[in-house]
Amino acid sequence: MWYIVIGLLGLAALVILFTLIHSKIQTKNAKEGEEIVEDYKDVSSDCCGAHQICELDMRKLKKTIVYFDDEELDAYKNKRENEYSEKEVDEFRDVLYTLQPQEVREWVNSLEIREINIPEVLKQETISMMTL
Repeated sequence: MWYIVIGLLGLAALVILFTLIHSKIQTKNAKEGEEIVEDYKDVSSDCCGAHQICELDMRKLKKTIVYFDDEELDAYKNKRENEYSEKEVDEFRDVLYTLQPQEVREWVNSLEIREINIPEVLKQETISMMTL
């Protein structure tokens, strides 16, 4: 009879111990999650919207300009994303659709370094291609 009582008390002690360990791990993960959210509060208003997907990858990319046979896009430096004509949007689209999916992030980074804004109508397409 005493073996059963001692066994149940030992089992209860183990359950309490594992519960405490689990709650500490959950608290630690929650704090780390809050720190990650804090990093995204500083997103600028001129962001292309791709930060949701590639913000961390963009930090890792080199800060050197890489051309993807798109030197003609340098003419659009500092132009707002909603000021492009349909012909100008087609120039961006031509370059975008010649890229391999793994090159799109580097192309967006290159445009950012060159201070070239992606046309508003192409942002969603660009983000979609980065997730392929």
